[in-house]
Amino acid sequence: MGKAKYIILGILGAILLLVIIGGAYAYMNFFKASPLAILIIDSGNVQYKTEMGDWKAASNNMKLNQGDSVKTLENSLTKIIFSDSVMRMDSSTEITIDNLNKESVSITQTIGRTWSRLLKISGISDYEVNTPNAIASVRGTGFAVIYDGNTTEIKVLDGLVNASGQNGESMGVGENKEAIIGDEKITLEDLKEDEWITSNKNFDEEHKKELKQEILNKYGKLINMIKSQYGLTDAELDDLFEQWVNGEVSVKQEIADGTIHSGLANLIPEQFKRY
Repeated sequence: MGKAKYIILGILGAILLLVIIGGAYAYMNFFKASPLAILIIDSGNVQYKTEMGDWKAASNNMKLNQGDSVKTLENSLTKIIFSDSVMRMDSSTEITIDNLNKESVSITQTIGRTWSRLLKISGISDYEVNTPNAIASVRGTGFAVIYDGNTTEIKVLDGLVNASGQNGESMGVGENKEAIIGDEKITLEDLKEDEWITSNKNFDEEHKKELKQEILNKYGKLINMIKSQYGLTDAELDDLFEQWVNGEVSVKQEIADGTIHSGLANLIPEQFKRY
């Protein structure tokens, strides 16, 4: 049994111990559902509206629902956290959340620039960004969608994005490539990395660090129990965290393979079972 599997079993044992010690309150906290979409305002003025409502000033950390729209005004930046994945909206950008559930997210982008970083651990298997003349669909990658009112650009940093145009043409856009989509055709070119893409690469790394800190804050007692039980160092835990975030270690697969008993699997926090 590899060290990753020991960690999974250790989490189970630690949770069981915590539930026994902490009782119902601790148990309910572990299974408390998290919102599927949270709006984080980075700077400036951001507005939102419900499907049948009018535009209003958005508030930081507000919950978003299916049918909600968000727009950034001039010199404003915001992001939406979908589970552990993130979409960043540049200034003068507007989107609508068309579909939102644990495994599928669909966005309509009517204008502006967005950057999406889809992590496997979020559990989202289908993620789609639509503009008036294109569709970008992915299963796990970092990519940008830019729409200026006429042309859509899909810029892919890693992974694979399926790009479709209004004329029915479709093609895969791979790592370090970009597709320019007009009304008539799709043109594939090498990615031209600019300052905005570079900054989003850096923000992706910061997002992973924030995610790690969130997990440490939420499950610190469990992690300390596991470290003590298996004699793990911080460096080894960092390595395991990277493997998990990068999709190399799957708790969901361990459950499916029967490595973890189904009864015990029910005690694992939902956040770890998305992937």
